[in-house]
Amino acid sequence: MGKNVRTVLVFICIALFWISSLGILFAAAIDSSKGFLYWFLKDFLFQFLHLLVF
Repeated sequence: MGKNVRTVLVFICIALFWISSLGILFAAAIDSSKGFLYWFLKDFLFQFLHLLVF
């Protein structure tokens, strides 16, 4: 049970990461100032995944 919950959380994090990755393409096309938000979210997601894995 616990393993399934962890798997779902990791899947959600990966999905959010891909959404943010696509977001940077649109942000670059619309407004370069949004790029900072992308890198901030990317760094936050990596730290969050690091907490889950370790």
